[in-house]
Amino acid sequence: MNKERRTQIDGLIKDIETLQNTLSALSDIDATTNNVDGIKDAEQEYYDAMPESFQNGDKGSIATEAISNLEEAFSQMEAAQTAIEEAGTALEAAVEALENAKGN
Repeated sequence: MNKERRTQIDGLIKDIETLQNTLSALSDIDATTNNVDGIKDAEQEYYDAMPESFQNGDKGSIATEAISNLEEAFSQMEAAQTAIEEAGTALEAAVEALENAKGN
């Protein structure tokens, strides 16, 4: 491999390292995911503590809809967290492959 292509590969590795740094910043998603779960649990406790007549009324409907939406948000946050972890692993493999391509 000639020097020009090695230099291009070095540039690509730097680009990937920038992406990895961005993913590191996104790894804080765990705290946000836990906060969503905590709010969902608090709303569930609120609903469970309601008298049955309220559970069957407007307040109960609003609470159950909120719980459902919070469960969906939690599920999507977990999926995002998994995707971020998988992207990080893939980027590491890409850097390794580029390093191997240079012959280092």
